[in-house]
Amino acid sequence: MRKKLLASLCMAACLAIPFSYAAPQKTVAATANTIHAMETTENITIPVYHSLNNLEPQKTGIYTLSSNETKNFQVTLNKTASVSVLFNSSTFTNGSIFVSVLNSSGTTVDRFSVSSSSNSYTEVRNISTVLSAGTYTLSVKGSYALSSSVTFQASLFGITASQTDTINISEQKIHYTALNKVSYHKIKINKNGLLKLNCFSFYNSDFEKFLKGSTPTTSGTKVTLCNSKKKALSSYSYAKTKSPAKYAVKKGTYYIKVYGFGAYDIIKPTFTTANVGTKSKKKAVTITKTYKNYISPIKTSKSAATKWFKIKVPKAKKISLFAKYQGSGSITVEVFKGNKSCGRSSVYNGGVKKFTMTNFISRKEIKWTKGTYYVKVSKYKKDYQGMYSLKIK
Repeated sequence: MRKKLLASLCMAACLAIPFSYAAPQKTVAATANTIHAMETTENITIPVYHSLNNLEPQKTGIYTLSSNETKNFQVTLNKTASVSVLFNSSTFTNGSIFVSVLNSSGTTVDRFSVSSSSNSYTEVRNISTVLSAGTYTLSVKGSYALSSSVTFQASLFGITASQTDTINISEQKIHYTALNKVSYHKIKINKNGLLKLNCFSFYNSDFEKFLKGSTPTTSGTKVTLCNSKKKALSSYSYAKTKSPAKYAVKKGTYYIKVYGFGAYDIIKPTFTTANVGTKSKKKAVTITKTYKNYISPIKTSKSAATKWFKIKVPKAKKISLFAKYQGSGSITVEVFKGNKSCGRSSVYNGGVKKFTMTNFISRKEIKWTKGTYYVKVSKYKKDYQGMYSLKIK
């Protein structure tokens, strides 16, 4: 399955990438306009990206390759990455080019071939093994059946695949997480509020589409939020751009844990500042005519998450209380005058509730009588968490 996915990344993919030439580090002179008739070794440092903006692969010189001839390139990788190799070859009507990737011990970590074609073309291949930082040899050999010499140039770049990395609020990041592996993305939260993870994932077969700016076939990214010690604070969810994972958090350091499917994950965290509220009815916060945000933090008890607010009514009049909620489960909003409950209702994720006083028999809206009303916001289960907003009109 892996090879089938890799094989589909070919032909026009190079046209989608802004290939501005960056002169390679080398032991001999080599430029994009030089054809090397003799076997030559270049030392190349592979650039590693966490964003596809301004992607510039490292190019080798242009070489000719005959039957059974080998060109070796010493490549250095400074960070763990999923590495892609792009071959731009001239027409050859018979035979193949064999490519091997060897580590510093001489062990082959991957091999593949570029077959003959009737036209000049570019082939994109992803090295099937995630490469750790270090030095490798990219060995390119012409097959014995190669009927004539072929001209080729290789371009290399990597997408970060480190097990632990960092990410900032509003930063869109691309990361490769290997199959059945996990990666952690450290994020610092400077205020209390709601953290949203806007994500999607796609496989190698859709890499070409993404590079060309088209919409690839995507799936949700399996994520969960962890504390500063990488302990999960919730069960995992499949975050999507239109359905992000949401976490009500206090100021601190957290880790976004990503479960790997052997895919590229796009992650963009966004943040909305919110207040914590007060647990004291005597110190209840006054609800105003403008929405104010409050959080029911992740991993807090039901009693700790219960908050009190108040509405002062100087004279009898009709008032509407609005409550909206984003998060898991629901919140319960209950209105009191003194110790008497005037009614309560639940608000679920994405919902908005309007609370008014109504006549018990006619069910028509009536005025709120003069006095101070208290509003209690609570949650039904400990695992429920999110952000709610309150206002009156």
